[in-house]
Amino acid sequence: MNDNAETKHLCPVCGKYEFEERDSFDMCTVCGWFDDDLQLVKPNLSGRNHLCLNEYRKKWKAGEIEPPIIDNE
Repeated sequence: MNDNAETKHLCPVCGKYEFEERDSFDMCTVCGWFDDDLQLVKPNLSGRNHLCLNEYRKKWKAGEIEPPIIDNE
């Protein structure tokens, strides 16, 4: 069994970025969401992110959250 296949998952906000492992606290480079399993289980609680998952999704879809600025230098 490939453990990597079980841990990789798409961003729960934009669905475009693939996190390499669960609960990594890595940031989605598309929408800025930080990977936080607690917020996946309890989407109305805030955690690593300043907004709860449900509110972040709503604001992202409404265009109220700017994509993150990524410095690749």
